[in-house]
This record gives sequence, C-alpha cells and structure tokens, in this order.
Amino acid sequence: GEVLFDLANQYQQQGKGTRSAETLAILINQCPDHALVSRALQRLIQYYASGESYRRTVEEKQPATRQVRVDLPAIATAVVGPPENPPPQRDALGQRAETALQWGRQLRKINPGLYADPSVQFPLAAAHRRIGNSHQAEKIYLQSKGSSWLGAWNDCGAAEQSLIRAEGKAEIKSEKPRWICSRANEKPFLDGSLDEPCWSRTDGSEGAEEIAIGNRYDLRGPPTKIQACCDNEYLYFAIECNKVPDRDYPQNTLARTRDAQLEARDRVDLLIDIDRDYTTYYQVDHHGATYDACWNDASWNPEWFVASRTTENSWICEIAIPLAELTTEPRATKRLWAIGVQRIIPGVGFQSWTEPANPQIDPTGFGYLQLP
Repeated sequence: GEVLFDLANQYQQQGKGTRSAETLAILINQCPDHALVSRALQRLIQYYASGESYRRTVEEKQPATRQVRVDLPAIATAVVGPPENPPPQRDALGQRAETALQWGRQLRKINPGLYADPSVQFPLAAAHRRIGNSHQAEKIYLQSKGSSWLGAWNDCGAAEQSLIRAEGKAEIKSEKPRWICSRANEKPFLDGSLDEPCWSRTDGSEGAEEIAIGNRYDLRGPPTKIQACCDNEYLYFAIECNKVPDRDYPQNTLARTRDAQLEARDRVDLLIDIDRDYTTYYQVDHHGATYDACWNDASWNPEWFVASRTTENSWICEIAIPLAELTTEPRATKRLWAIGVQRIIPGVGFQSWTEPANPQIDPTGFGYLQLP
C-alpha cells in the first residue's frame, strides 16, 4: 500500500495526474483494508472534481510543444475505474464530476469523519455544481456555514451559498470581496510601463479595477497595487510594488528560466482557482522571474508572458496569461473564479488582499475574480 501511494505521489509531482489517479485506484482495489485507502479516496475526489487537473490531463494527451521564452525591451498502466461508470451522456468535465461523487460515496462508507472534512466537501460541492446539481452543493455550503468550529471554512460556505441563492439575479451579493476584471479593448504591450489604455482608463472603457493588498505581518509602508483585465484570449495583471528601504534589488541580466527559486525574493503570488476548489497558482518576483504550479505540481509549465522594470522606488510587472492555459472552457466570460493575491518579502513582512492568508497559502481566505 505504501509503495503504491508513494508511486502515486511521484506521478503527481511529475505532472502525470492520470497515472497517479490510476495508481491510487489500484491501491483501493487491491488493498481495501489498508490505512492509506481513505487518503487515496480523498485525493481521487479532489483530482476528479478539479477543473485545473482536467486541464492537465488534456495537456498530458497532447504531444510536447515548443516552449517560448519572452525576454524584456511507466508502471501503473492498467486503468482501474471508479466504483461505477459515469453516465456517457455528460461531457468530459461532467463525467469527471460524476466520478468524484462516486469516490465520495465510497469514502463516506469507510471514513465518515474524513468525508465530512472541508477538503473533501468543497470539491464535492464543485462537482455537484458542475453537473447542475446546485441543490446538493447548497446543502454542503449550508452545513459548512452552520459549523462555526470550521473557522474560515464557515465563511467560505456562507459566501458560496449566497452565490447559489443569487443565480439568475442581476445583482450578486457575496460574503467575500469581489475583484471585477474589466474587458481590455486593446491588448497591452508588455513592457512594464503600464501606460496602455486598459490600465490608464483612457480607451473609453471603465478601465481595470485596482485592488490594494494591505500589510498583515510586520510590513510598513504603502500597499501593493494590482489591476486585472482580460480579452477573449488573455488574462492580464499589472503589479506595482514599493521597494523596501535598505533592501537590495539587483538587476537581473540572465535569461529567464522555468520555475525560478523565489523563496528568498520579494515576490507576489497570484493564486487562481477556476472552480473554487483551490489548486492553481502563479508567482512573479521583482526580477520578472516566474514560478508556476498546479496542485503543487511544478512540472506544469504553461506558456505565459511577463515584462518587468524597476524605478528608484518601485518594481513593476505586467503579465499576460492565456486563458487556454487555465481552462478548457471555450470562453471564460462571465466566470467567477476564486483568487488569492499576496506579497511576501522574506525577513520583512507579508501583504495580502484578503484574510485569512499566510505565506504557506490558505485557500479559505481567497476572494473572487469576476470575469466580464
């Protein structure tokens, strides 16, 4: 059992989510009384309920593509299915949602305590929403809302329940802060100057809404400012950070590489969750160096574009993320994603848009990003 579970973890870290899920299913079927079966079921529920993980499986089936860098100015091959086969009339995401719910029913039988944990219940709620079963999703959110001992998960349940109640209404009220992503009438030129119409609000549109991520732990000084906008192809972010006094911000003269080591650097985390089950995030630091991961899988290397520059008192980044790298949905309009935004300055302090938040990432504090 331990060997299979460790092998599944290795596959997950290598970006082989399908093989990881197959291996966990083998563990469940061949070692039904093993102590790790409950954790394997938990992982399978999270995997099949996740839109981000599905995006990764689509990537796994495609041949390797050329990686683009933007400079500035085989053991478990048997497919072991879930307890039941998902209905064939559903699309791929719907079938995965049904599979997550089937694994959930098995976990409920053998470990009701883990089944009731928010780390299982919220992915199950996302699966219910995916197949149009809002009533069951709302039951999960109501239970979380009424469970004060769950801490911040209680607030998540209240926020999600208010969204379900507001479906079809023109005005949506939420318990969580909402960041309105404006539509860009023109694509910004990525140079870190932020003088394009979509940022300066001179193109006749309402312009990008600016949020401030305020000081949380020990940090003093002005808040970090971030704007977001999108078009049919890209999600754009503009980040403006004040430099910390007496901290060195050397110029980066090296070519950008994948998954830079950012732990010791002043950086901003963009934590994007397309189905509100908390898995995907991006990081960008003051060099414009990048790190990306999907469900802690650093082998995920989407094609995205960053330009940065520094001034005497600040560092600025301009980012473009292809929507196709985030979701398989043909159009991402009118979507409501969860998002966390935070700045980490090691040894100095921490800023975040919402609370609770911490450098280790707390998804319960995510707010909402409303796409136009």
